[in-house]
Amino acid sequence: MGGSGSSSGKGGSSYRVPSKETAFEPGTDPEFRYHSTSFAAAKRIQEEGIKPSTRGAEGPGVYFGTSIENTMGWTSESKEAVQMRVKRETLRKKYTYTDLDQYQGTAERTVNPKYVEIRTSFGDWVPIKDAIIRRKGKSGWLIDSKF
Repeated sequence: MGGSGSSSGKGGSSYRVPSKETAFEPGTDPEFRYHSTSFAAAKRIQEEGIKPSTRGAEGPGVYFGTSIENTMGWTSESKEAVQMRVKRETLRKKYTYTDLDQYQGTAERTVNPKYVEIRTSFGDWVPIKDAIIRRKGKSGWLIDSKF
């Protein structure tokens, strides 16, 4: 991705694709990209990685936000959403990742779980392979580190 370009976004409006040097909006994270999903999907991701959707606002792909807040509402179970993150540079080098705008980006193929971190129920980030994801009671879930 060389400088920046523009494209048509939702509703025909234009957006600017940030270059690596572009300043990000306050509250965004230049180092990580975030993905929210359901607990059931998190268990699958732990083994299989984050798989691309066949459809999406900008077409097929794995969607990431530039902050956790930008991913809220991406799952139908948003009140029980699980947050994950992957280093932006890993996505750019290994997964043909593109920033669509200052809020989100997309990767073209399944992201290997070895690059995925998950946020525990206690607010810490751990590699998803080192996480315990289990049901807690009738309607809750718990995410903790194995260590």
